Amino acid sequence: MKKPSSIVVGIDCSPACDQALKEAERIARWNGSALTVVSVLDQNVLDGLHKVDPTATSRITSQFEVGVRAHVESVLG
Repeated sequence: MKKPSSIVVGIDCSPACDQALKEAERIARWNGSALTVVSVLDQNVLDGLHKVDPTATSRITSQFEVGVRAHVESVLG
């Protein structure tokens, strides 16, 4: 069986996703694959915030990215 070159896991920073993240990392290590972590923000919510404050989108997405990275580091070490 061909080994995957990358493993993609979606997270929402919940306890259940923490287990999925750990399992995805285990599979990626086992196969020597890259691990890609994906988390999603609702575009409609961002668009609504942008109407109120045009700088909100970039500020929120930057903070979101920092928070997701910190969460991944706290789970995977």
